[in-house]
Amino acid sequence: MQRFTVFCLIFVLAASSSSLGLTQTQDSQPKSKTLTEKHRIPDGSKIFVAEMDRKLDQYISSEITKKKLPVVLVTDEKEADYIITGAALKGDSQWYKTVLGTAKDKNEGSIQVIDVRNKAMIWAGEAGDRSLWWGSLSRGSVKKVASRLVGKMKSALFWKEKK
Repeated sequence: MQRFTVFCLIFVLAASSSSLGLTQTQDSQPKSKTLTEKHRIPDGSKIFVAEMDRKLDQYISSEITKKKLPVVLVTDEKEADYIITGAALKGDSQWYKTVLGTAKDKNEGSIQVIDVRNKAMIWAGEAGDRSLWWGSLSRGSVKKVASRLVGKMKSALFWKEKK
């Protein structure tokens, strides 16, 4: 019975402290928007994908087409409204790390989206190829990294505007 009373007391204190925290944030100044909330890539924008190591640029371009992003891919950097740059890394793949469960991503990549008009980076993201369910036993590739990067970019920069 005494443990139950102590548990209830701790629960009440935790609930009251969290409600105090909520009232303090509501009274403070309005929260400013993040960089991606301020920026949306308009439909029909021209995007140039810069050359990247391990041919990540080719996979990024094909994933943009596959996911049907409403943009035009251009081959000349001077015609572009936005430029995508980035890098791909190959991790180590020793067999004993797979067996012991300490393996990391075999392939990793990161990209940045740069607005050509004001030379500002409007979005950056990184991804790996390791599967959540299968871990290091799943087969990964740069293609999977590109798919995850474009998926993140799509949800961050191509949202529908509310009317």
